Order: sequence, then C-alpha cells, then structure tokens
Amino acid sequence: MLSGRGGGRLERMSDLPPDLPRLRTLEQWHTMWLTRIRTAILAAEQQEATAAAEKARREQQRPPAPEWVVQLGIGVGAPPVAVHMGGCAIVGKRHKGVAQEQALQLLAAGTAACHLCRPDTELGFLG
Repeated sequence: MLSGRGGGRLERMSDLPPDLPRLRTLEQWHTMWLTRIRTAILAAEQQEATAAAEKARREQQRPPAPEWVVQLGIGVGAPPVAVHMGGCAIVGKRHKGVAQEQALQLLAAGTAACHLCRPDTELGFLG
C-alpha cells in the first residue's frame, strides 16, 4: 500500500490519466521537452568544445616564459630587487624578463639573487 500526497492511499502505482487521448498528449508534451533539452545539451557541449579549443589555441600562441626575471621594487623607476630564474614561484607581481647577460650585469651590480631558485648558481656567478 502506498501513500499519496496528503496522506491518502494510491490505488495504482501511477497518477497518470487512464485514457489514451490524455496519455498521448502527455507523451507529445514530454517528447517536445526532451527534444528541447537534448538540443540545449548539444549547444552546451559545442560551446564547451569551442571554449576548450580556444584555450588550447591561446596556450600554443603564448610566448615562452623568460629564462631570467628581475623582480622590481616599488616607486619611481622601480629599482631591481632580486634576480630569479624564469619559473620561480616567489617572483612577485612586479617583474620583467631579462636576457642572460642582463641578469649577470644585475648580479654584478649588487642585485640580490633569489634564495629559492638560485640564479647566481645557475649562471655560474661567483660575485
């Protein structure tokens, strides 16, 4: 025995209408909604595929990360604070890529070498 809404008993397992015309109407209604849902799913899948392809294209077009980075200070002229290797995790937001020669010049001029990535060791700088 099953309980229906409001605590009443259900005599059948379904609360569908018993007559064929109303059943056909419900079938048509649900078929229409299923078609709309499937169309929306296809559109969402296409949108996701397009977004993934665009992301992959942007990744391929991204310039390579610089081998050497100088971390810049705050203020007018933004003086150099430290030299890092290109992928260093603690480089900070204010930085710019530099060539190997410029990184060596900065280290020779007294700019600190990052204590984590050790660009001075990698560059063979013994200053």
